[in-house]
Amino acid sequence: MNPKDLNRRKFLKVTGAAVAVVAAGNLVKCSQDPRQFDIIIRNGLIIDGSGSPGFTGSVGIIDDLVSDIGILSNAAAPVVIDAEGLVIAPGLINIHSHTGSSIVNNPGYSSILQGVTTEIAGQDGSSRGPSDAGRNIGDYLDELSQQELGLNFATMVGHGTIRRLVIGQSDREPSSNELARMRSLVDEALQGGAVGFSTGLEYTPGSFAKTPELIEMAKALEPYGLPYASHMRNEDNFLLEAVEEALTIGRDAGCPVQISHLKVQGESNWDKIDPLFEMIETASSQRGNVHFDRYPYVAYSTGLSNLFPTWSREGGRFLERLSDASLEKEIKTYVLNKVRTLGSWNSVMVSRARAEEDQKYAGWRMDEIAADKNTEPYAETVAMLLRNGGSVGMVGFGMGEENTKRILSHPLGMICSDGSAMTTESRGSPHPRNFGAFARVLGHYSRDEKIFDLPTAIHKMTAMPAEKLLLEKRGKLKRDFFADIVVFDPDNVKDNATFQKPKQYAEGIRHVLVNGKFAVKDGEHTGVLAGCVLRNKA
Repeated sequence: MNPKDLNRRKFLKVTGAAVAVVAAGNLVKCSQDPRQFDIIIRNGLIIDGSGSPGFTGSVGIIDDLVSDIGILSNAAAPVVIDAEGLVIAPGLINIHSHTGSSIVNNPGYSSILQGVTTEIAGQDGSSRGPSDAGRNIGDYLDELSQQELGLNFATMVGHGTIRRLVIGQSDREPSSNELARMRSLVDEALQGGAVGFSTGLEYTPGSFAKTPELIEMAKALEPYGLPYASHMRNEDNFLLEAVEEALTIGRDAGCPVQISHLKVQGESNWDKIDPLFEMIETASSQRGNVHFDRYPYVAYSTGLSNLFPTWSREGGRFLERLSDASLEKEIKTYVLNKVRTLGSWNSVMVSRARAEEDQKYAGWRMDEIAADKNTEPYAETVAMLLRNGGSVGMVGFGMGEENTKRILSHPLGMICSDGSAMTTESRGSPHPRNFGAFARVLGHYSRDEKIFDLPTAIHKMTAMPAEKLLLEKRGKLKRDFFADIVVFDPDNVKDNATFQKPKQYAEGIRHVLVNGKFAVKDGEHTGVLAGCVLRNKA
């Protein structure tokens, strides 16, 4: 059956009639036909996503649904998986993803090989609609629905995408008519199936928006119960002010809040973690439905241009301003202060570049590149941006390990990658989170560092995001839920991707089912593309 039919219900195929057979003068009763499933995963440790302790049992699957969970000792199926010594869990949900249309006809290797079965895109204020061609989120999802997908896919609608369409790259407030149009575009996206509204307030043009504009647009979420997800305006020196703004927007708009990839950036700010938690916990206790997500690394990934002031990027004139000698002192002072917050130029690693002469520097730190070219780091940063049309990727090392553990283990926190489904053929030297985030949580942080137990780790990657986004019949191993399932070896699951060698798949993931079909079997991708588009239930 087609896994994209989200409303079907199936029932057990039961025969079970006892037949009397006369043999050697005796009446013998035997069961000719035990219960039949399409797939049985037997005798594993079932961790159902709820956060409850695991229990040993089996899972029976018919078509794209979990049909039964229990001992199932008399059941049969043409495909039986022995999961003794393994964990059976719901497929993982990446609540903050940048996977886009690449999942069309693409197995999504780096994600699926970690057990991820659902990607939530449209983050940081950027989405694949609406566009000036008139295509909205609903149109985009309709198009995807006609394709084969390697993973389940849902998307938020991005504030920056809408603002760019209505206002452009100008640093100004919208007129009343423009604001009304932007609000209507959020409404239209939600009607088309978007699962939230995201902002990227460190990026242009999102950074030009003031709080009242964001509140008005976020009000569209209230009837749906869907979240306002924010890459906040600042994640270092003005972190607490940025969190307060995000919480204010949620409160005044009457909608849930999801703080994207929560971090305390820059060693001089690391002691802000306690007041940070206090603010979030207070808001949660007062109104509920306030959460955050985070990837399990001490470095972030963005564009190299993000080291520069937002005003320098306004109006699409970034390269022109970089070349303006009259602005050099002001821009340089800002950049050096930003780098000082991170620690040094050694905290800035180039991850990708367009220009052929710069591609060899993927994976190098900026101080190393400057030394190799016999120049100084700031000058080389500007020169590299000019050579590459402003498009250079970077990884920034600015977070502390102890704070990372506290953020990951906090009860209000979920797990994300903030990355994309990739292959080992992907260009550049990407952040290892694209290949290892979820395996790193299961292996390094849960098993080895023991910052939380396995049921808690799985809960943060399954039921929590499913409930936050109101994804129907996803996120738990439960009868009549969709059969998105991961089976993994808890003793050997681990991430192999490093900052030096990031393009390495995780290991220890034995089987992954997407809508009841094996996407991964015996650790190898099957080539089956069984994902579907997920829309909000309204």
